[in-house]
Amino acid sequence: MENNHQNENKPPAETGAHDTERQQTPYGSNQPFFTPPPQASPFETPVRRKHSGPGIASFIVSLAMYLVCVLLLVGAVVTVKDIIDPATGSFDPSDVESLMEKTPSFALIGLGFLAVGLGQLVALVLGIIGLAQKERSKVFAILGTVFSGLFVGVIGLIMLIGLAAAGG
Repeated sequence: MENNHQNENKPPAETGAHDTERQQTPYGSNQPFFTPPPQASPFETPVRRKHSGPGIASFIVSLAMYLVCVLLLVGAVVTVKDIIDPATGSFDPSDVESLMEKTPSFALIGLGFLAVGLGQLVALVLGIIGLAQKERSKVFAILGTVFSGLFVGVIGLIMLIGLAAAGG
């Protein structure tokens, strides 16, 4: 009976949302048991992040350098096809010297390959800068970094193989 007298002296319980939260809380804590995530309005458009400017530039420069590389390879094949013996598939080194004298474009093709390598390095740096930008979409930065990184990595590997072959 004593419990009934104590309950009579208590103030009436508050009603409202706070009460229902208290009923749903586990183990008597003051935190709500479940709070639903905020719902987006069907009329609001989702926020789209802008693409990274350096990332777009990296992607475009990398693809352009691949295209230039293919064009340079075609130019080199067309230039060298005259000195290759079709029967054996080999050439005389003295013919290469005469080719250099006859067609100065052969030297320009070599310089073009150096320019492509530098362009891919620039694309790699731009891609890394694009990856470092916050609050921007990184799709083009990732693509540009991967494309240029593959090119730079393959050229670096070829250079290491050449150095190893020359040294040993």
